[in-house]
Amino acid sequence: MKKILPLLAAALFMNVMSVKSQIEDVTATYIPNAGFEACPVVETVDGAAKLITADKNPMDYADCGWAYYMAYDGSSAYNAGATTYPIKVKYSKWLSGIEGPQAGPVAGDNTKALCFTGNKSAIYKQTDEITLPAGSYKFTVNVWVYNGGTSNPSPTIDASNVTGFVTADKEYLSEKKMFLSSAWDTDVIELELTEPATGRFQLSYGASYFVVVDDIKLEYNGGIITTALLNVISKAHVLNAKLNNADLAQAISDAEAFAANPTSQEDVPLQVETLYSAMGTALIASEGVVDITDVYVDNPSFETGKIDPWAWGGVAGSIHEPTNEDSKPYIDGVNVVEFDTSYGTKKLTQTIPYVPAGCYAIDAKLCQKAFMLLGTNRTSCTGGSGTLYLRAHPAIYTAAEAGELTIGAEYSSSYRIDNFRLFYGKDEASLLATLLETVKADALAVSAMTEFDAITGSERTNLMTAIEGTDSEAINTALNNFVAAKDNYNRFAKAKENAAPYNAENYPYASKELLEQIQNILALNAASSVQAQSLTTELNEACTNVYYSNAYCDGVEKTDYTDQIVGANATSEGIDAAWTNTSSYMTIVTDLGSWTNPKTQTTDNTVYGVTTDYYRACMNKTSAMQQTIANMPAGKYVVAITAKTTSDTPITIKVNSREIGSLTGKGTTSAAAWVEGVFTYEKATDGNMILRIECTPTANYKKWGFDNVRLYYLGNGTGIQQVNGNAKKEHVAYDLSGRRVAQPKKGLYIINGQKVVKK
Repeated sequence: MKKILPLLAAALFMNVMSVKSQIEDVTATYIPNAGFEACPVVETVDGAAKLITADKNPMDYADCGWAYYMAYDGSSAYNAGATTYPIKVKYSKWLSGIEGPQAGPVAGDNTKALCFTGNKSAIYKQTDEITLPAGSYKFTVNVWVYNGGTSNPSPTIDASNVTGFVTADKEYLSEKKMFLSSAWDTDVIELELTEPATGRFQLSYGASYFVVVDDIKLEYNGGIITTALLNVISKAHVLNAKLNNADLAQAISDAEAFAANPTSQEDVPLQVETLYSAMGTALIASEGVVDITDVYVDNPSFETGKIDPWAWGGVAGSIHEPTNEDSKPYIDGVNVVEFDTSYGTKKLTQTIPYVPAGCYAIDAKLCQKAFMLLGTNRTSCTGGSGTLYLRAHPAIYTAAEAGELTIGAEYSSSYRIDNFRLFYGKDEASLLATLLETVKADALAVSAMTEFDAITGSERTNLMTAIEGTDSEAINTALNNFVAAKDNYNRFAKAKENAAPYNAENYPYASKELLEQIQNILALNAASSVQAQSLTTELNEACTNVYYSNAYCDGVEKTDYTDQIVGANATSEGIDAAWTNTSSYMTIVTDLGSWTNPKTQTTDNTVYGVTTDYYRACMNKTSAMQQTIANMPAGKYVVAITAKTTSDTPITIKVNSREIGSLTGKGTTSAAAWVEGVFTYEKATDGNMILRIECTPTANYKKWGFDNVRLYYLGNGTGIQQVNGNAKKEHVAYDLSGRRVAQPKKGLYIINGQKVVKK
């Protein structure tokens, strides 16, 4: 094979390019065999190229300009080699072959292409190193991806895409992660060389099935790279929009004139330095504090999704969206940096060139405590807690002379950080005063969010007091306490909302004292998070007690028929004879192991139930216990029961074959709490009442149990109604304030849940 001497080729190329400025195709000069026509094809089986991924045996084409270098991941299955069009690949031993492209990506006599198979790929590098002269290049690779026959773009080429140009100290690799499926696509890698570079072009792709590569091309776009200068010109425009400095405006104009007609590559860094110097001079002449983040700091909020140009120190972190949805209102943009709890220094730094002498301040939003780094200073800062990102107290540094400035953060434990900001000012006092205002603004913004409206106590008062002060750390501390209090206040607000219906009109038989307790709490605003938590508990308990006191008709004479139920509580170790086992294949027991009696809170074997024993447990069959209560009058009844079962095994309560309700357990039978159920039933005629408790478990063996059965009679008047599932007692009158009236006179009253006018 004929080879071109790299240095000679470079000299010839530079001579040609000195008189040309248009895009030039230099593929033949630097990439022989770009269409892989010189590569022998792989063995075929039934017309398909044999590229079994499990073989890990890619063809080596070192003599043809492409040397097999290595596998991207040696532990994965892969294969590679050249084949002819129309392409059909047998990449799996059990598949006959998958159709690939029928023709190449461009017109011509190309008859061969390079194929890769496997989840990770073999890497082909140029056999010989080449030296590219300084300039701008575009390296284009035609790619055809088979991804299971889908017509959607294929996301399978990801980390294994290491196609590009590699030198001894730098890689110019593709960033393309998504390719068309079952169609030709292009992968373009751009190179900007400010000086000659020696290295090799390389190819490597991975896919679930196979990838075809053909007709690669290298183009030369220009001899002088001015990208660095153009970037500084853009930053200088941003700075002068803040400063309106005439000398800086002239410097920008001069730099733009050079960029439009550059003289040599060596002059570009001089132009960069000159423009940065003019920017520094303008800053020194400025008045007040200037936010120079968007001028000097690259990727300050990590919105690129990458770390560049930041550098990890010690332990690498990660850049991602916050995993907790609650974090998002408190960060800037989308991404944050997070360091986990791994051992080592968790440092994040960026070095900024060409900054002028003067006083600097840096801050950021922190989710935990950390150190802010600025120049040679290291300042301990308190950020937010939990999911809250707070503006950290700034680090201050005075640079005695122009030069480089390092910024960043570090901490020995885990922390998260977002939105670095850099400021320039005349002195430390002016910087601190300016940044204090931003801390206050952040705190006010959080306190004004609707999710914190329920906080009415000391945490809000303390925050407002801190905001009026001059200590940014105190503001952060108060804001952390404020946010931490949110859940307790919100739970109290929700409890008050739920408690609103618990009044005398809806619960006329409930304890008057309990109803008054609820109304008193509803009128309160919590004075602190601790009090909000306490009042929530008190209010929820009062509502529960109102519910049951109303349902059980406390204080009503001659309504408790519980003693008519034989064995209403399992008070002996044997089964009360009155409870009939209706399931011949079941054995009802009172011994349910560690279950605590819900009434006595002891494990004294006094609970009715069904065990999980294989021979006694029901399996998709109904088990039940029932008894007949004789000579019960017609009218309204309340049936109450305490039961225990799993969440997928409800217990059904029936009276005279009619279902009146069911109980659903919580969690598992071994860990669940007892569940209380209260149900109403209307008996049409006098006579017997059959009370039945039954359960139809799932296919799994389950145990269930019950105890503490109660029965209350509400009478047979027509005025009894149900409100919120609870029975109402007839002939009891309440005034419009909810107070019970023993002997109502003329006026409007609530009787049996209805408004009645007494004349």
